[in-house]
Amino acid sequence: MTADNKTSGRRAAVTKFVAAAAGKVEAFYFAFGQDDVFLFLDLSENIVAAALLLVNNSGGNVRATYTPIPACAGMSGGWSQSSGSTLMIEAP
Repeated sequence: MTADNKTSGRRAAVTKFVAAAAGKVEAFYFAFGQDDVFLFLDLSENIVAAALLLVNNSGGNVRATYTPIPACAGMSGGWSQSSGSTLMIEAP
């Protein structure tokens, strides 16, 4: 299996996992350093992100953290409730 097949398989697995929680993967980036993957997800609520983290981290093979990103409603509208988030994943 080539590196490209492995990465596309990981991306497909994450997309399927997030879709099972009625979410969408907006962006998927591989990185070097402390974090191996950065995900930008569109989730309905923060509780959905918490549930994904609990399921994901319970296996012990991956450690993920969650940082909500507020969505800007517009120039004069201020901040709206966040539906976007970033999830950072690293191998233990």
